[in-house]
Amino acid sequence: MKALMLLILFLIPLAVNAQTKQENWQSLLRMNQQFENYKSDFIQFGKSPHASRSRNAEDLTDVGLVMVADQVISHLENVETLVAIYLKVLNKQDRLAVWPLIAEQMANTSKRLERQVEVTNAEISVLKTPGAIAEAMRMRDDLRKVMENLEGAQKELEQAEAKIP
Repeated sequence: MKALMLLILFLIPLAVNAQTKQENWQSLLRMNQQFENYKSDFIQFGKSPHASRSRNAEDLTDVGLVMVADQVISHLENVETLVAIYLKVLNKQDRLAVWPLIAEQMANTSKRLERQVEVTNAEISVLKTPGAIAEAMRMRDDLRKVMENLEGAQKELEQAEAKIP
């Protein structure tokens, strides 16, 4: 629901320029659910009969991957909140004043996401279950997609704002 409200809030200002691409923002808003799914999947991997037979490094890896997915969800929610606040500021001059802070936070989020890719790669090297490996690789690829979309979304917002009188 929060993502839908943010999408509506975001699309109104972007309607000023119909040529502005919004795919990056829409993709970012949809990714929260995807990472919730990853989180659930890795929790299930940890509860599988294989996990209950033996406690090994892979069990801890499942927990690590749950934490990565949870942190990505948190990062995406933070970006949603920042953009929602930004869009509530109606005066262009005030928006220009707060934009550097928001851009800095988005850059920090990108760095955190890069770290999550590194952690996921390290976790993949420990996994032995084919299903868990495949899911972790999909999550890593989606993390990279989130990073790309975050950068693209930031550029989209800057371009749209430049055209608002």
